[in-house]
Amino acid sequence: MTIGIDASRAAKKIKTGTEWYSFFLIEELKKITIGTEHKIILYSREPLAGKLGKSPQNWENKILKWPLKYLWTQIRLSWEMLINPPDALFIPAHSIPLIYAKNTIVTWHDIGFEKFKHLYTPQAYWYHKWAVRYSLKNARKVIVISEFTKNEILDVFGQFYNKLENKISVVYNGYDNNKYQADLDKNKICDILEKYKIKDPYIFFVGRLEEKKNIKGLVEAFGILKKEYPLLQNGGDKLKLVLAGKRGYGYEKTEKIIKEHNLQNETIELGWTDEDDAPYLLAGAELFCFLSFYEGFGIPALEAMACGVPVIASDILPLREVAGDAALFVNPNNKSEIAKAMGKALRDNGLREQMIKKGLERVKNFSWEKCASGSWDVVSSIKY
Repeated sequence: MTIGIDASRAAKKIKTGTEWYSFFLIEELKKITIGTEHKIILYSREPLAGKLGKSPQNWENKILKWPLKYLWTQIRLSWEMLINPPDALFIPAHSIPLIYAKNTIVTWHDIGFEKFKHLYTPQAYWYHKWAVRYSLKNARKVIVISEFTKNEILDVFGQFYNKLENKISVVYNGYDNNKYQADLDKNKICDILEKYKIKDPYIFFVGRLEEKKNIKGLVEAFGILKKEYPLLQNGGDKLKLVLAGKRGYGYEKTEKIIKEHNLQNETIELGWTDEDDAPYLLAGAELFCFLSFYEGFGIPALEAMACGVPVIASDILPLREVAGDAALFVNPNNKSEIAKAMGKALRDNGLREQMIKKGLERVKNFSWEKCASGSWDVVSSIKY
């Protein structure tokens, strides 16, 4: 049997959530399919490079050239499905092509566009809305990354499709357990902090700096923390807030709050950071704060726990599902509550040790190996 996989997102040089998901999933699927009778085709715009370009004997990279920036999936991949379709097609992120293989499997990570319409351009919103409906109607199987995402899809779209629940399978995301570990070299941590001109202690966030991630609320809570909890342990008077990631929608509101609270010298914005540096930036932090209004899963929380860093997270269902009892959960709309939790986690060494211990235990439930195994079970369960 021939199985095609869309590798276009995995091949991107700068990766965010769905791109990393595709990359790690493909890498782990390579191990699972060794010695099987299946032939795997990776479809991409350009030749796959680096680790992604190294494949087992039964794998090949098929390059589908396309001159335009957009519509590779909907036109170029559709054409390939028309003239030379595989027995099954796996799309690791959202939208399936207009012309698709008979047995198409798709992953939906979330339907945040339904909750935060204002964060999307009209064109992007309507494309996502069309894409999810088209995928749910025509895919043989739909993989989702959490029970939360499954329930949201059923709540919003279940009325439109008969037996939709039967085609949805929950397969949790993983994290890179080769990079994110609790015993990272302390000298290397110091080197990375020096590279970015960071001095400990600091509270850390990594992700897109946008309204959906509640960066404004994080900064406001940090300002309250600095005023109301001045005598923190570990040099609290020198405590900084470090933000890593590209700016996104609504960041100008965060800039305004930084100025209003006189936090220009207390807040460090790193922008996009090297992926190899991220584990060390995490490991050097006193706390990791993940205060999103909305998530489909929450990989950064796993990465922080894996590095032995206490996590303060929004009290929303997907983060509860990921972190279990290993994080301190707060109302993302209550800045005083967030600041109080920060102060408690910084000052109470017993609580910190308990959170670290629970976090290291919790992350054992998640890995890209498990994600790939569960995804392969879904793909191979189809009767061809």
